[in-house]
Amino acid sequence: MPVLQPIPIRTKKVPSLICRIYIWIFSIRKWRVKEEWSYKLPDGKTIVIPAGFEFDGASIPRP
Repeated sequence: MPVLQPIPIRTKKVPSLICRIYIWIFSIRKWRVKEEWSYKLPDGKTIVIPAGFEFDGASIPRP
C-alpha cells in the first residue's frame, strides 16, 4: 500500500470560527504520496506513482 500524507486544509487566516468550520467540512481533502509506489497490472504493465504526487482521491494518475 502507498504511504499517504493528508494535506492540511487552510483555515488559519479565516477570521470567523463558523467560516473555518464550514471550510473544513466542505473542502475536498487532498493527499500526497510520500514514497514512490508501483502497481503491476494483470497484463504485465506497471503503473508508477512518484513521491510527491498530490490527489483528491478521485484523480487518475497520468503521464
